Amino acid sequence: MQDASPNPFIPWILWFAYLQATFVVVYLLRDFFTREGEPATGLILFVAIVSMLLFAAASFIRWRILSRPLGPSKQLVLLIVGLALSETPVFLSIFMLGGEPSAQFALLILAVLSIIQFAPTYATPGVSKHLG
Repeated sequence: MQDASPNPFIPWILWFAYLQATFVVVYLLRDFFTREGEPATGLILFVAIVSMLLFAAASFIRWRILSRPLGPSKQLVLLIVGLALSETPVFLSIFMLGGEPSAQFALLILAVLSIIQFAPTYATPGVSKHLG
């Protein structure tokens, strides 16, 4: 069964919403979970390693799986999974590293870079002709 050709704006709208939601979540939630004192160095290291593994998984999905020719519905599912993996470091930094703003900012940058790589150029008609 062949996928119907969906509106090409849907992946772009989802991608833009996730990108903006990352900043909104940080702005709204960071003050509610601020703790006195600094978190343990081991906790910061653990969250950083988990975040890097999530970044690697999201990058694998984007550059190894989404670069193949897939149907639009599979692309959309993988886009959402990749964006969810990309946004997870923000939540880890807010909930686990409440008293460490520099680590929170570093993980925010990592999440934003991970989300930016999911810009759905692969789902835009005509782009594949110009890219290769």
